[in-house]
Amino acid sequence: TGTNTGGVGSYTPPEFWNEELAARVRGEILEPIAKALVAENSSYSGILYAGLMVTESGPRVIEFNCRFGDPETQILLPKLETDLFDICLAVAEGRLAGQEVKWSDSAHAFVVMVSDGYPGSYETGLPITGVKEAAEHGLVVHAGTARDESGSLVTSGGRVLGVAGSGGSVKDARDSAYAGIGLITFEGAQYRRDIAQRAIQART
Repeated sequence: TGTNTGGVGSYTPPEFWNEELAARVRGEILEPIAKALVAENSSYSGILYAGLMVTESGPRVIEFNCRFGDPETQILLPKLETDLFDICLAVAEGRLAGQEVKWSDSAHAFVVMVSDGYPGSYETGLPITGVKEAAEHGLVVHAGTARDESGSLVTSGGRVLGVAGSGGSVKDARDSAYAGIGLITFEGAQYRRDIAQRAIQART
């Protein structure tokens, strides 16, 4: 354990997810929220991100946000086969119930590289190399990056960037993500080595 940070990794599918848990999340959390919005005559349309924790007594709410989750979105959007624009347009026009949404069966893992010192103080403006090579293994997602006066890629934040790997299994996705991460360098780069490890161990 240590200081609280923003998310530094994610993977899907989670080893603990099943139809029983999905039903509880819908029945105990999502549907009551939807009914409450209707009861309050709310006209909200958009993203509602539920941050949940699964405990021994069931799913519990940590937070709700009216935005996409980070780093959850980096593994969910690659699974989405339906065009996101079509979904957003259906939401805006009030016809989401009739919009088909298709998901792939692929597995995905995302690993974030952070600056040395994060979430405390950290240095910025450090050169980043290997991004092009890493992109051969997965999707490189920028966060705290910028271009310096010469046009070179440098660090500009705590959570600098990450690599999203995909595959037929969580292990394959994890291996792809870490293969990409291993090719990216900047001074003081930090990242967790155990993203998705629990899921892999649960399946062996």
